[in-house]
Amino acid sequence: MAFVYLGTSNGRPLFTFTNPNPMKEEAIHTPARPYLRTIAKGLLQLGLSKEQTVAYLLPKKGINGNFSISSLYTCLFGK
Repeated sequence: MAFVYLGTSNGRPLFTFTNPNPMKEEAIHTPARPYLRTIAKGLLQLGLSKEQTVAYLLPKKGINGNFSISSLYTCLFGK
């Protein structure tokens, strides 16, 4: 895994990370729920509704087949 420095925002350093292996060589796992909530928070900040966020995430590898619409909604936003 490699960390990439992106600069700063509000005086704080920003980093991202990447994996040097091609995706086809990596197993796809269900993302951790806190990670999914972080992604959902960012999508909401971009202007997507909760329903649009669920619709966007549901077909993604690692999510598709592991969540129903209602279970993903509950995972991301509670009841």
